[in-house]
Amino acid sequence: MYHKKYQEAADQFEKAMRLVKYVHCNTYTAAAIAQSHLNKYKKAMAYLKKSIEQGGWTYSHIKGARFQEKFTEMPAYEKLTSQDAALVKVQINAIYAHQLDSLYHIDQDTLRKDGKHQESAMYSDSLNFAVLLKLIDKYGFPSEQIVGLTAAHQAEIIIHHNARLPKNEAYWPLWQDAVKKGELNPEVYAWMYDQYLAWYKKETPYFYHCIAPIDKLSMVELELVDQHRKEWGIPLLAAYAIETTGGGMSFTKLY
Repeated sequence: MYHKKYQEAADQFEKAMRLVKYVHCNTYTAAAIAQSHLNKYKKAMAYLKKSIEQGGWTYSHIKGARFQEKFTEMPAYEKLTSQDAALVKVQINAIYAHQLDSLYHIDQDTLRKDGKHQESAMYSDSLNFAVLLKLIDKYGFPSEQIVGLTAAHQAEIIIHHNARLPKNEAYWPLWQDAVKKGELNPEVYAWMYDQYLAWYKKETPYFYHCIAPIDKLSMVELELVDQHRKEWGIPLLAAYAIETTGGGMSFTKLY
């Protein structure tokens, strides 16, 4: 996708989607982008509709996706993505999603909104984490398929803030298993694992995802980083526009 090889991308998306029982909303949207650039508007619309039907409107930011311009000018596209379009009733575990939303509200709006509660944030994070683990035991991992796209993203934030801490390193097999099953975004895994290594263990990052500059790495080292990323289903470094921001990195996908 980031090399604009849209036919190759479209073919790979179709092969990949046949291998899994559940296709993520963002994958449908990305496949629709590829098809739109091949002038296959009917197929692009079908993929886009599937993304929206699974709840991919709010988090995927479909209006900002890099579709072919002619595709976005089609009446069918405007109707499908309009603010006035009929709301889709996504089949999710509403009770689970509501509880995740409450935990996310504590994590973001109570602890981190104004930056004044950093001393208590880690303790409160641990309480949130304990509740989340009980929810996982009861309902299963909070994947997009079970709780919907928005709640799955909220769960990822809570996991991120806790999984990177050395005291919670016993849970890494749980996150790794979730990545392998398609339940946890591999990029979220890479980010929190690198923070765990670099921030707390004072070790070299494994994926170099949003955590450490890559401009001083040799070609051999860069190839090794990409090998690590490929093994875990994380887009290669070439898939991002990477900028140094203070002590970390800003990663922006190129598609």
